[in-house]
Amino acid sequence: MLSYNGEQVKDKVDLKSYTKQDIEFSEQVLSANILLIGDSMVGRTSIRRAWMGKHFISNHLTTIGASIDKKTISLDGWTINVTLTDLGGQDFYSELRKNFYRNIDGAVIVFDLTKPDSFRRIDYWVKEFYRESKRLVPFILVGNKYDLPNRVI
Repeated sequence: MLSYNGEQVKDKVDLKSYTKQDIEFSEQVLSANILLIGDSMVGRTSIRRAWMGKHFISNHLTTIGASIDKKTISLDGWTINVTLTDLGGQDFYSELRKNFYRNIDGAVIVFDLTKPDSFRRIDYWVKEFYRESKRLVPFILVGNKYDLPNRVI
């Protein structure tokens, strides 16, 4: 748990506004648990692979259940252990996804710029995300496949 001026900080802290001397750590490393969510075949796995430094695979299979990667990054002098979980986007995985929404720090909701239906379903993903996480957690939207010539969004 982070503390500032003797008070515990339960929520996120803007690390850039404090120096290491301002914050006392019970551990020397921060952690972040981030979910990649969105419809099937929108490119979540490709985003995860790129983040891990792996090359693009054009003919990979859809995510079965969940795929988890961990990476330690340094940011402005801070060490952060990031867990990036890619959740299967098919509707029949909705019960499985519920387990992953607990104790998350953020999400990336991905849609495919070549598939308008994936854009229309952003509302579904935002609602599922907040319903199952049961708290306000930050998320970002990512329109993927910008490099393809058949973009419609």
